[in-house]
Amino acid sequence: MTNTTVAEDQAFIAALNARTGRHFRLPTESEVEYSIRGRAQGAITTTTYHFGNDRNEVRNRAWVHSNSGNQAHGVREPLPGRTLDDSRNSFGLIHAIGNVWVRSAEGVVRAGSFDRYGSDTQSSLRLDGDAGDRCANFGSRLVEDL
Repeated sequence: MTNTTVAEDQAFIAALNARTGRHFRLPTESEVEYSIRGRAQGAITTTTYHFGNDRNEVRNRAWVHSNSGNQAHGVREPLPGRTLDDSRNSFGLIHAIGNVWVRSAEGVVRAGSFDRYGSDTQSSLRLDGDAGDRCANFGSRLVEDL
């Protein structure tokens, strides 16, 4: 979901939960960071990016200023000349960095977006968002409690 407020995200989630009988929610800020970073041999990565520390490699792994055409792309849309596997982290998440800032339940956003440079897509980068912010480059991922 992009260009929505936290209240709109919560309303969508409530409707989805009611329709499916399952329990989805926005991830906490720490869950967002963990999901962005991915794992290396069982432990959370400590590198700048889930694929290492080379910021020049970001344009080959994420939608950022240099390759996005200044717009969000579909989650299942591969980068030009690449496959979706090039964009996956160790959890299998596609576009875990770049494309859109990922909003947490607390309103904090992480991971950079299509209008940022590669150095601004680090998992540790965070912006304090406002719950009422509506931006084309803010998005939400959902977590399902099992």
